[in-house]
Amino acid sequence: MLAQEHSQPQLIVLHLMGSHPQACDRTQGKYETFVQSKETSCYLYTMTQTDDLLRKLYDQLRNSGSSFSLVYFSDHGLAFKERGKDVQYLAHDDKYQQNFQVPFMVISSDDKAHRVIKARRSANDFLGFFSQWTGIKAKEINIKYPFISEKKAGSIYITNFQLQKVDYNHLGTDIFDPKP
Repeated sequence: MLAQEHSQPQLIVLHLMGSHPQACDRTQGKYETFVQSKETSCYLYTMTQTDDLLRKLYDQLRNSGSSFSLVYFSDHGLAFKERGKDVQYLAHDDKYQQNFQVPFMVISSDDKAHRVIKARRSANDFLGFFSQWTGIKAKEINIKYPFISEKKAGSIYITNFQLQKVDYNHLGTDIFDPKP
């Protein structure tokens, strides 16, 4: 697909299923460093595999000679279960801020500098980002702020598993310490 010439911009969506529970099934039990439990170690290894895949994809895009913009994000975070035990593992949850803190990055062929934005963002504003990123406009998309900026987004609300709107700041924390 990258080798073909295109007269119009292309949107390519690649859905990854890498870093999810039962991580040892995904890595065939392989991991580089033991961290607290085998499942946690395998999970961390799936993250290095995702990093490697993204590096290869970036190299292919860069080597294509075409201009590009790549967005990577995760749809959810995970929480520790059976914390501190040999069977410790990660699973979906909605009780902690970390369940909603996910990677989000934009890499473009014309980037001049690396920039880390600390301002909190919400998936509820993703369509606004998508509109700003692609230039696609629709009257139904309400853009509240420049997504790629340090401008505050206002109050962040999440939708919990009971489909209730919850203030992000009212969620607990589940900090990961690799050496408890």
